[in-house]
Amino acid sequence: MLAPSTDSGQPPARKRGDKELANVSTFAAIRRLYPYAKPAVPRIMLAMIAALVAGVVALVIPQILGALVDGPLQSGDTAQIWPAFAIVLGLGILEAILIALRRWFVLTPAGSLSARLRAGG
Repeated sequence: MLAPSTDSGQPPARKRGDKELANVSTFAAIRRLYPYAKPAVPRIMLAMIAALVAGVVALVIPQILGALVDGPLQSGDTAQIWPAFAIVLGLGILEAILIALRRWFVLTPAGSLSARLRAGG
C-alpha cells in the first residue's frame, strides 16, 4: 500500500514511535545486534577462512586440468594421467569438506543467535 502524499507530492516524514519504524542505518543495526552475535564471531571467522580456502582450491582444480590437457594428454603419456586424476579428486574432496565446514560453522550459531533474539537476550 502506498503512503499518502502531502501537498508537495512527497510522502509524509516518518515519526519515531512505537507504531512506525524509524530509519536505521546498517551500522546502527549491527551495533544493536553485536551483543547477541558476539559468541558466534569466532565461528563466523572460521567460516570465512573455510570459504576462502575452498575458493582457492576451486581455482586450483582448473589449473591442474589445464596442465593435464596441455601435458600428458597432448603427448600421449598415460602414466601421468592417474596422478593428476588423484590430485584433482583429492582437491575436489577437500573443497567439499571445506564447504561443509563453512556451512556448519555458520548454521550452528545462527540457530542459537535466532533463539537468543527471539527470547530477548
